[in-house]
Amino acid sequence: MLLGLLLAFRREDENPSPRSNKLETRLDIFARVAAVLGITISLYDFGGITVVNQWVELGVVVGFLIGTYRLAKDKLDGYLWFLLMNGSAGVLMYIQDYKWLAVQQALSLIFVLDAYRMKRRLQAIKVSRVRA
Repeated sequence: MLLGLLLAFRREDENPSPRSNKLETRLDIFARVAAVLGITISLYDFGGITVVNQWVELGVVVGFLIGTYRLAKDKLDGYLWFLLMNGSAGVLMYIQDYKWLAVQQALSLIFVLDAYRMKRRLQAIKVSRVRA
């Protein structure tokens, strides 16, 4: 979250300072290490992946972590990782017999796809303006 906040402030600042560049690099490294370490400790704690639910839960966690990280970096593929997250959460809810929550996750996929489509369109508009 700190990395996303810093990047949002940097976008407003035309000339970021070397100090903010160094902080961004450190937060970037911290975010990557924390994500990998958290997933590794979780897998170790549960003794690896032993049931289907754990695969689906891993999809939720990985989709959220990478999706949030990529969106903070203003990368379009963050939305695709959110599709993994919502799809995995929907499957998990269905497996655990929470049908209504599975339907809600399916509806969330529509919102993520719409956000992806709109962001892609905005990027295409920006590219066409730069070329003109």
